[in-house]
Amino acid sequence: MEQAICKEATMGYSIGDTAKICEIPVHTIRFWGKEFGSYLTPDRTVGKQRRYSEDSIRRLMRIRHLLWTDGYSINGAKRVLSMTEGLPAGDTALVPNPHDLALTIARFVQEQLTMARSGAQPSRTVA
Repeated sequence: MEQAICKEATMGYSIGDTAKICEIPVHTIRFWGKEFGSYLTPDRTVGKQRRYSEDSIRRLMRIRHLLWTDGYSINGAKRVLSMTEGLPAGDTALVPNPHDLALTIARFVQEQLTMARSGAQPSRTVA
């Protein structure tokens, strides 16, 4: 199972795993993919499954923050994103802390490893 997780990390995270990491329902990620298509474009496997990189996860977290924390409408969030895309990399006002994101991903991977070692089936539902 450890090899599968390492391989998955290089290919990107599935939409279900991404939903767990970001604490966003799968259907919401799909909807945001349509609404924010120019900003959020996950890679696809040969079988057309979405695969999310750490950059895609950061972008999802940024969208989530704008909509759910700051209270922007979808159109308002699109305007903010279009105005801030040219910001220098050091401007983190709307970007999740990379350290916190890395810890969240590490906790998720550790949970998956623990479940694999115990023989439990990984949960595919989002809380």
